[in-house]
Amino acid sequence: MQNFNTRIKSKIIIMSIRRVRDLLFGRHLFLTNTVIGGGLLGLGDLIEQTLEIRVLKSSVKYDWQRAARMTATGFVLGSLGHGWYKVLDKRLPGVDRRTVFKKVTLDLLIAGPITAWVFFWGVGTLEKKRLPEIWSEFLVKFPYLFAFDCCLWPPAQAFNFFYLHPKYRVVYVESLVLFWNIFASYVKHNDLTSTGK
Repeated sequence: MQNFNTRIKSKIIIMSIRRVRDLLFGRHLFLTNTVIGGGLLGLGDLIEQTLEIRVLKSSVKYDWQRAARMTATGFVLGSLGHGWYKVLDKRLPGVDRRTVFKKVTLDLLIAGPITAWVFFWGVGTLEKKRLPEIWSEFLVKFPYLFAFDCCLWPPAQAFNFFYLHPKYRVVYVESLVLFWNIFASYVKHNDLTSTGK
């Protein structure tokens, strides 16, 4: 009898997990992608702040407003990613090598710069910076992000487009974006034009 009860409980748990998965990656996929985008950009910034405080022995404490600005911008980037992958998969269906190469190239050359601009614009706007100031910062710091993009995204996106179901694209990308977020937070919040940084 105990073995029977254990199997029943296991089936109930599995059914509940499937129901949650179906809700998050089905009917509520846009919300899922948006929330994950915001949460991971905020988490990436907190990791970067932790590195600044502990590794670089900074005397600065956590800047929760900075993390909130990063999180809010992440919500925008998560929703942007949701729409981007829907369009990309609709315009370029399939997983053959040529199609995947096109998707990876478009993702790097179109989504990369747009994502970086929205990142700087979003955080800069929340910092109450004016557009010319945001644009100047973007022009100085974008090459660093794009160089990182060129290393990270082509192999990651090739895997994404070859092997993953479209509804899992944003979650997969956002899990890798955590590393991009840490680097982007460093680039955003440090003066890269001075020597020694």
